[in-house]
Parts: sequence; structure tokens; C-alpha cells
Amino acid sequence: MLSLLKTYLCYFILIHAVYATGYKTLILLEFENTLYSKQFDYLRHTLPDYIKSQANNLDIEYAGSIEPYLGMDNSKYDNAAILLGKYSVNEPYIEVSYTIYNMMNWEKLVVDSYECHFSDNECIKDNMISSAQASLGTIASGNIIAIEEELDKTDKK
Repeated sequence: MLSLLKTYLCYFILIHAVYATGYKTLILLEFENTLYSKQFDYLRHTLPDYIKSQANNLDIEYAGSIEPYLGMDNSKYDNAAILLGKYSVNEPYIEVSYTIYNMMNWEKLVVDSYECHFSDNECIKDNMISSAQASLGTIASGNIIAIEEELDKTDKK
């Protein structure tokens, strides 16, 4: 009986430790329309909305601009990440990319991108949703190693 209690206690501590290290808040900005395409300007707001729809276990904070978050030393954002995205249309394709950073030290946590035919709205939406599910699940669980640390390890080999 005591062994069973110890096992449950160990599982409880392990699960609590894993979830305690995850990110709780995602700061989401409009995506940057890098080529200023008026025809596709609506995606500046639409792409973040797709991401927001996948952030079940994260608090989402929309930001009008990044400037207020630069150089912050606020304990409210200890477990926060910020997503910076952009897209460009080079006919006949649209390329969407984003990077998620740790708010406190600006380490890259997730980098992702995809490409679709610019007239295929389903491809754009489906890829953004599936990418967001994977990325947000990763940062919410805390099971990540900063991208820069991984790059340093592979460079040393």
C-alpha cells in the first residue's frame, strides 16, 4: 500500500513539474504582410484568428504592436511566449511563417512555415490550424528546448 502511495505521489509531482514549466500566455500580433499586397491584407487578422482558435489551454493576449513588450521586466510574463508571423505572396504561391519566442529572454521556441497556392484558402487555413495545434501544444506542455540551443548542439558535432 505504501509503495502504491509513493508511486501516485511521484506521478503527481512529475505531472505537476511538466505542466508548471509550460507557457501560460501567448501574446499574438497581427501577421506582417511583407509585400504589402492589398488583395491579401485580410490575412493580417485572419491568420492570428486561426491560431487563437487552437489555443485552448493558453491565455491569448492580442497586442497592437510589439513595442510595449520590448525590454519588459514584468513577472506577469514569466510564463509567456510571443508569436511573430509574416506572409508574402509571390504568385502563384503564398508563404506563411512564424516564430514563437520566450517573452523574458527572447529565445526562439518554435519556427514554422508553409506554402500554399494563393487561391487555395482551405490550404492556407488548414495548414495554419495544424501548425498552430502542434506549436501551441508544444509550448503549453513545456516540452521544448530553445531552437538556438539545438542549433548550437548540432554545430558542435
